[in-house]
Amino acid sequence: YVSGRFTDAFRPDDELRVQIGRHTMDIGSRRFVARNLYRNTINAFTGANAQWYGPGGTFVRAFYTHPVVRLPADGQFDLLSTNKVELDEPRGSRRFWGLFTELPADGLGANLELFYYGLLESDARDLITRDRDLDTFGARWKRRALRGTFDWEIEAAYQTGRSRRLLSDAERLDHEAAFVHLGAGYTFDAPSLPRIEALFDYASGDGDPNDGENSRFESRFGGPRGDFGPTGLFRPVTRSNIVSPGVRFTFLPTPRWEVMALQRLNFLYSDRDIWTTTAVVDETGSSGDHIGNLTEIRVRDHPQGAHAMRLETGVGWHDAGSFSERAPNGDGLDALYVYFQTLFWF
Repeated sequence: YVSGRFTDAFRPDDELRVQIGRHTMDIGSRRFVARNLYRNTINAFTGANAQWYGPGGTFVRAFYTHPVVRLPADGQFDLLSTNKVELDEPRGSRRFWGLFTELPADGLGANLELFYYGLLESDARDLITRDRDLDTFGARWKRRALRGTFDWEIEAAYQTGRSRRLLSDAERLDHEAAFVHLGAGYTFDAPSLPRIEALFDYASGDGDPNDGENSRFESRFGGPRGDFGPTGLFRPVTRSNIVSPGVRFTFLPTPRWEVMALQRLNFLYSDRDIWTTTAVVDETGSSGDHIGNLTEIRVRDHPQGAHAMRLETGVGWHDAGSFSERAPNGDGLDALYVYFQTLFWF
């Protein structure tokens, strides 16, 4: 890529950054667009990206890109089975663009974010898509955590357009879906900074597979790690067809150690729609809606003197619910995931 930085571009003391070529993006809460920190396959984009930093904390980002396709693709089993090396590349049949604005709200110590994302894709010779033409509008209001104070986060998005429910479907359906995240926490005024946070996430699913409409929310290129536990080989749920209350507790036993414990109860928004990170589905709705319960414990160590290194270990336990046990293609099995990770900055 090529990039440039320009001061006093539109106003005194502002800064404009422009980047053209292959790049990654972290935007807002990272729930819709993120550079993956846990997964080893990174979301990348090819196109133009402009960021404006105004005086007083105002921030605006505008971009127009082609998402990079990771190759060989899932359907190219002959290439995958023979360990064929193929360079990832963008496809002209997929386009992703957006506008993001962050505004400070100093009176409450909170920030307001407004965003719009557009996605347009169609099938190509070697790329099968769900033929999505979607517009997502949303807002986020967040007060950051501080010692001895309450904090909160509210994020909501509305999605409209047209899409196929499945890759194999021939017909595009009218698409209308919604997402809400709620969080409220308190950080105690103690040396270890203990913090307790209540969580709730809702992302719509397709309530009737035969009504000619698709109501399953699409989380685009976001990272589920922060809300729903480890991803990679585990990833029990994501932001689609989900209702999930939960609680999270963090504390710092020493300045270099951080401990986090998370408990979430996961239910299907629609018991007739698919459990989106698996192939488990019961279109009759007679298998219940309880996917299962997620328990996660994570420990991080920032070694003394190693300013660009972090050690991390964690365990995730997904206790299968009634839906997994009763659905025609469910297995009712629990899942245990343990990992070790080292992260370097350079």
